[in-house]
Amino acid sequence: MMTYIALVICAGLLALHVAATTGPCTQQLLDTGTSSNLAANIDPDSPATACSMAVCTSTELGGCASAAKENLILVMSDEFNKDGRGLAVYQNDPLWTAENLYYQPTSDMEVYTAQQVATGGGSLEITINKGVGQGISQAPDGSSTSVAMPFVSGMVSSWNKFCFTGLEGPWFLAWGLASEDSLSMSSRAAVP
Repeated sequence: MMTYIALVICAGLLALHVAATTGPCTQQLLDTGTSSNLAANIDPDSPATACSMAVCTSTELGGCASAAKENLILVMSDEFNKDGRGLAVYQNDPLWTAENLYYQPTSDMEVYTAQQVATGGGSLEITINKGVGQGISQAPDGSSTSVAMPFVSGMVSSWNKFCFTGLEGPWFLAWGLASEDSLSMSSRAAVP
């Protein structure tokens, strides 16, 4: 199973030159005449079956039974097929950043470090371990403090990596949560 984000591509977007290795999905996007820099966000190893999908976009209750389906075109994919790919800030991955922080707004019980994030076997692997971890937290006034928490995990973001404005689209989010009792050694979850 792979992770994909698909958005409706509207006709009329400017076509820009794309200097990237192309796969079947990149070529399909280029063929729509809406290439822009979006094509660089498609993993060339994405299978042809992932390039587009016909879905019902009706907002009416029961409207999908008779509504025509709209064809959504893949604009971003990552197969996570390079084992050991680095996602830390200094490694400048084009799609993701593994954060080093304590996320204070939700009073998390863990700190996040890039060491808890890896790629392997075609999956993004985020590991959570029980054990005191240190993280940096920023207060609303801009000051920062060091925070110690009983768990260490990973957080991956795409902040400022690719931006869409003025379009509706999905907000992809995945959480892996466990109770303190179930984390006797470590828990590991992969998001393929």
